[in-house]
Amino acid sequence: MIVIQRETGLRSYKEAGIQLKAEVSAPLLMSVFNPESPMHDGAVIMQNTLLEAAGCILPLTESQMILPEMGTRHRAALGITEESDAIVVVISEERGTIITAENGRFTNMDMDEMKLRRYLNERLFISSGD
Repeated sequence: MIVIQRETGLRSYKEAGIQLKAEVSAPLLMSVFNPESPMHDGAVIMQNTLLEAAGCILPLTESQMILPEMGTRHRAALGITEESDAIVVVISEERGTIITAENGRFTNMDMDEMKLRRYLNERLFISSGD
């Protein structure tokens, strides 16, 4: 699970995780999400181009609107987006599906890489309009 911090600070969640403050890269994310890694459980929190922390425990939603087959990871994705303006990307290890959450709800189900790129570009990068 990748939490992308926007305006709302997530200090308490970052401090409870493993502090990294490293430039985001594919090899770094691969090592964090390796099932043998001690940082594998929990979420990573990114801010701008930095991977701030890994192994972060997030609040779980109390919503009853979540599908029965969705587990703790999905409840945590909704929980953190209910408390902040973060965007969360959930990647299923079992199915390889990509789901995004924002504003306390799932915004996209079963995305592919290109849809995810477009979605994140729309949400995170402001067009100059000129």
